[in-house]
Amino acid sequence: MNRKALIKSITIIVTFIILTVLLSQVRLGDIVNTLISMDPLFLFGGFILYIVSYVLRSYRFHFLLNREVSIRDLFPIVCVHNMANNILPARTGELSYVYLLKKQHNMRAGQGVATLLVARIFDLLAVIVFFVSSLLLIDMLPDEIINTALIAAVIFFTLSISVVFFFYLPWRIKSTEKDPRYKSHYPENPFLLKISGKISEILNYILEIRQGNKKNILYVAIISIFIWFFLYLFYFFSACAMHIDTGFLPTIFAASFVVFTMILPIQGMAGFGTVEGGWAFGFILIGISEITAISSAFGFHAITLLFTIIAGSFGYTIFIIKERKICGYDN
Repeated sequence: MNRKALIKSITIIVTFIILTVLLSQVRLGDIVNTLISMDPLFLFGGFILYIVSYVLRSYRFHFLLNREVSIRDLFPIVCVHNMANNILPARTGELSYVYLLKKQHNMRAGQGVATLLVARIFDLLAVIVFFVSSLLLIDMLPDEIINTALIAAVIFFTLSISVVFFFYLPWRIKSTEKDPRYKSHYPENPFLLKISGKISEILNYILEIRQGNKKNILYVAIISIFIWFFLYLFYFFSACAMHIDTGFLPTIFAASFVVFTMILPIQGMAGFGTVEGGWAFGFILIGISEITAISSAFGFHAITLLFTIIAGSFGYTIFIIKERKICGYDN
């Protein structure tokens, strides 16, 4: 069994197990009631917050790309990228950003991968900051849960710092595509040479980001905090729309488990199973009843998919209009 087939099998099994366990704890009517009783005002407010996070992501990529692509051009890319990422299994939708950047603005794949990796590093750091802050500030959790969550946060933080330390090391990468010493070692292996060249290209772009305008990195860090502030507000509004009002800080703690499940490359199609499992687990920890937590988990996933598809469809429409203008179909 090859790697792709193995990952696909694992995602299907994980999705099936989680959905089976969750659905065995609630009635279908509980989920339906949650969906039809949502507060439209909180839903509308949540949609606005969700779109604001997209705008901020566009600003972040604008600075990571050294301002070579405008925010206006990046916004539809962010919309389509997030739709693909939330629908396709095992985080494979991440590749859509690299593809769209290359197709729409002729950016090299290495530059797309490098900026995406750096963005994900800052995402992880921002989530850890919010998660640990909420963990320390709320007082409704037993000591065992706090200690376990802190250990998990320390592990995630250590991994993040290790990556960031590597990112800021004063090293210099030489392109293996231009290094005759490397070529002499693999004269009959062009495939390995090509792969190594792509890795070198990515690392060189990361080095360019590190050695570039220092203000850009500062802006990226600040924007990342605001991205997740608005996303956590979106989670809070989604919970309120389903008549769950535990307060903003407890919602940050509970919703962080959804984020942690999305980091893992085990998501099934459209994230079914993992999203519900993360949401239900987090809200049960803060005292929400099992039925309410599980029912609202399906409601939250429905909200997220709806907003993602609306934004993604908008971005795709922009690409179609742009392509028609280039081809002269509007004349």
